[in-house]
Amino acid sequence: MLRFSIGKLLSSRDRLNPQPKAALQLHKIFVAGTAYKWIQNMDKEIGLRRIESVPDYDAFVDLALELGTNSGAELFDFLFTQSLAGGRAGGLAACLMVEIDPRPTRCCKELLAEIARSNWDVSTKEVPFYLITWFGKHFLMDAYRSLIEETRLTPEQQQRVSTILYWTASPTANLIRSYHDWPWRAAEDSE
Repeated sequence: MLRFSIGKLLSSRDRLNPQPKAALQLHKIFVAGTAYKWIQNMDKEIGLRRIESVPDYDAFVDLALELGTNSGAELFDFLFTQSLAGGRAGGLAACLMVEIDPRPTRCCKELLAEIARSNWDVSTKEVPFYLITWFGKHFLMDAYRSLIEETRLTPEQQQRVSTILYWTASPTANLIRSYHDWPWRAAEDSE
């Protein structure tokens, strides 16, 4: 099973931009407290503004480090809901969900039902990638079949959830390729 580590990103960033360890630890403590406050208080507006304000890869990593200190259900619920909202913030929330890898709080079939009823941008491939990493392709396909058989969905809802199955059919690495290219594109753009 493929997993990503904030620690690996931090260590690669530290090599490019070394900071004294004490300053880095203080930064982590400060950001952890900030993230805890807005996640615990469930201030979705503040969280959404934080995600929308991410201008580049470094800010994304900083936000992932900040949020990664929270392992509760609130974090998953916030990121999953935002990743289904569409738009730029939805795409960034999906990337944060992949980066931080919070434990899902609901079963696969329930998450698929939420996707069906959402405004999920079907080109945000990090959502199916996240589901595949947690539930596996075969279980995801079984949950899809069960949802389709047991739930009345509109044609639009059925198409949206069927897109998850479409992405599941391709090699999983293809779903995350653009996510891996992000730091490199940012580096090339700054030259």
